[in-house]
Amino acid sequence: MCIWWNWIGGYKDLLKMFVQMIFTVAATFWICVVYFVRSVFEDTNSQFYENYKLLIFMVFIPVLLSAFSLLLSKKFSDENMTNIKSFSLADNEFLPVYLGYFFVGLSINSFEVLVFIYALMLVFAYLSKSNYFNPLFILFGFHFYHIETIGGSRIFLIKKGKVSKSSNEIENLNLKRINDNCFISFMGGSK
Repeated sequence: MCIWWNWIGGYKDLLKMFVQMIFTVAATFWICVVYFVRSVFEDTNSQFYENYKLLIFMVFIPVLLSAFSLLLSKKFSDENMTNIKSFSLADNEFLPVYLGYFFVGLSINSFEVLVFIYALMLVFAYLSKSNYFNPLFILFGFHFYHIETIGGSRIFLIKKGKVSKSSNEIENLNLKRINDNCFISFMGGSK
């Protein structure tokens, strides 16, 4: 057990891997939702009102997973960011990715294909670390930023609250480290 625990890196690394997987599922689950909605409306043998509870449940899965991932990420280590060279708002940058998820969900014809395609996309999204942009976070009051430090590092920041106008606003935030290139702040203002 000790060897296994040391290999994982302990509780915090295991929690980070778990939260990263929850982030990934929450961000990509819309493929399944779109597939299910399309299949309900195309099924001529069923009526919409027969499946509305299941439709509502399917829509709330990514909402609940997104809220759960935000709650868990509050347990990460505290960090500060200094030496910001530039930053830019990235809220609209990932819209084409999510439109792609919707189109893929609409084009899948069978449940077996959905499972295969979704599993494949889940693996690629998790490994590419592109799973942190979730449009539901915008509904929760978060904004997304690309930050470049004076040292040349590129960082992705998820920040609660109004859009920042100055790098001083970002440098004064209490951040949580999700991974080496992604941070989250739950406070709209400074520490």
